[in-house]
Formats: sequence, structure tokens, C-alpha cells
Amino acid sequence: FTQKNTFDDSVEIDHDEALQTTTFEKNKMFLLYQLWLFSHLSTIVTFFVYFRNVILKKNVQKNNNFAYLTCLSSSMWTYSLVLYRIYTTKQKTLLFTNRLTENTMMAILPLSCLFQTENFHLIVNCSLFLLSNHNKSIFKLASFAIFSWLNLANFLLYEFKNTKIEEDNVLNDENHADEETENNADFGTLQKIKDAFKPLLHLVAKPLLFLITVIDMYQFINIYKIDIQNADNTQDKFLGVVVLSVYTVNYLLRLEYVENSRFFVNFLTYQLDTIIGEQLYTLLTQNSVVMNANQSLKLDNANEMSTASKVCYEISNFMNSFWFNWCRHGINILVPLNAVNDNILKNQQHVITNVEYFGILSNQKVLSEE
Repeated sequence: FTQKNTFDDSVEIDHDEALQTTTFEKNKMFLLYQLWLFSHLSTIVTFFVYFRNVILKKNVQKNNNFAYLTCLSSSMWTYSLVLYRIYTTKQKTLLFTNRLTENTMMAILPLSCLFQTENFHLIVNCSLFLLSNHNKSIFKLASFAIFSWLNLANFLLYEFKNTKIEEDNVLNDENHADEETENNADFGTLQKIKDAFKPLLHLVAKPLLFLITVIDMYQFINIYKIDIQNADNTQDKFLGVVVLSVYTVNYLLRLEYVENSRFFVNFLTYQLDTIIGEQLYTLLTQNSVVMNANQSLKLDNANEMSTASKVCYEISNFMNSFWFNWCRHGINILVPLNAVNDNILKNQQHVITNVEYFGILSNQKVLSEE
């Protein structure tokens, strides 16, 4: 899901002249739009039918099977249409720029580019869940239904004006000048309604995308529990292991290439950054200096104070080093993460070492004795 860029994925064209479209291509595009819209609607409707049966605990096995399979099949059809659109657009671009001829052998949509598209990742997930359709789960359908709702809402609010229906209305307006004012007024009213709902879409889009990333993360537990742990025989358990393995690889590809899929991972890393790099740092480093400074006049044994201080600093240094230098750095090698907060990064650069700390303590002891 990308704002203003749902179906017609942009393809960069270096040439200044616009691509020429024939009537046949316009009709084909309009048909693709219809199929795309129908598949999204089918995904949403069948999801709610299955969701209703699960919530009301209706044991309608035949209807549940139909709704479940139709939801996944519609989702797969949707993303296949988008990939087809990307393929045809890129092919047309290459032909237009004279980089593709009949005697040229080249990959219009190579696998390296295919693996980087979120639509391909979603098709893989649909295929996995269809392969194990006997192990049904509402969580396996939820992310596809949310994606369909977001894309459908985005299309209606931003791209519906570019469809053939409104192009035909423009042509009719040219032939019927008397109705032009009334049609313009209707179009203006429709546009005002769209503009009124656009902020609502922006308001709910990010939380819903975050919810999708949470569902995708939970899917590991869900697949293991339903497809592997609750498998009736060895064959089903092996199928569950295959599904979980392929889903893991596909999930890592999504994390690497799709920014929206990293919302939950970035959220977790940000929380750990705050806990370890700021809260724990303040608790074990800065506060312990003040605490020991206040207690230095009461303690006769310097070794006892130094041991307590050393433990605090060792824990602080170990936790910060383990998280930022090893765990977070290792995750960032596989998945591009957001940058560390400036205040937290500043804390890491100004961690007091044990030698510096014992020097502070010795100065405090001298002052107390004086």
C-alpha cells in the first residue's frame, strides 16, 4: 500500500515524450481496473463472511471453506494483476525508448526486481496459506483484507478520477455543452466528498499498516501452532515445516525491501533503545554517581562503595555494548533500521568508564576527609 500509487506502479521514463496509448490499450486497462476492483471487493466481503462465522462460532464447514479459499484466491488474483501491470508498463517503456527489439533477448521483469516487489511477497504468502488451507486461521486472512481496504480506499479517493468512466464523461461534456455546468457542479461535489475523507485515510493508514506488521510477526507463532504442533500426521507436520521455512525467507525479503513491513521491527528496536540506552543508562550510571556521592560521607570502607559502583557500571556497560554493538548492529545488517535517537547516541558516546568513575570517587573521598 502506497499513497496515490496503488495500481499503476510508477515506471521511470527518461524520454520527455509521453507514451502513446491506443483505444485497445485503454479498454484493456479499464478491464484490468474492473478485475482489480472486483478482486479487492471479493477479498473484503469473503473475509467478513469468514470472520462472522468464526466470531458467532457457526459450524458451517462448507461456507467457511468457500469463504476462506475465495479470500485467498482473490488476494492472489489482485497482486498478480498488479505484477502484470508492472510487466506491461515496463515492456511498453522499453519499446518506446528503443531499448527492446524483436531480436533482443532480455528480462523485462528479472527475478532480482521481482523479489523486491511487495506484491510478489504477498502472492507467495497467499500460495503458502492456500497450500495449507485445511489449517484455517483468521490471522492468515486479516492482513490481506486490510491491504484490500486500504488500496480500495486509496483508489476511490485519489485515482478514481483517472478511470475511463470520467474520461467518457469529459467527452460527453464536449458534445453536450448545455449540460457542462451541471456536470461540473456534480464533479465538484464529488471532489469535495473525496477531499473530506482523505485526512481520515491518512489518519488510519499508518496504524493499520502497523497492525499488519504485528500480524505478520505473530504469523510465525500461528503457523507453528496450527500447522506443526496441531498436525494430525507426519505429512501435515512436514508441510507445516515447509510453509514456516518459506514464510521466514519471504518475511526477511519483505523486511529488506519493503519499508512498511518494518514498522513493528523499528518500534521494538526504538523501545529497546530507550530502555537500554536511556532509562537503564540513567539508572545505573548517572544516578549511581549522585547516590555514591551522597553516601561517601557515611561509609568508612571505600572498597564496599567501589564494589557497588563497579557492579552498576559493569551492568550498564555490558547491556549497552551487548545491545548496540552486537544485537542492534546484527539486525541492521539484515534489515535497514531507523537511526538511533540523538540523545541516546549521545549517552553512548559519554558513558563514564570505570577508571574515570573511580577517579571521581577518590576526589569525593579526599574532599569528605578534608
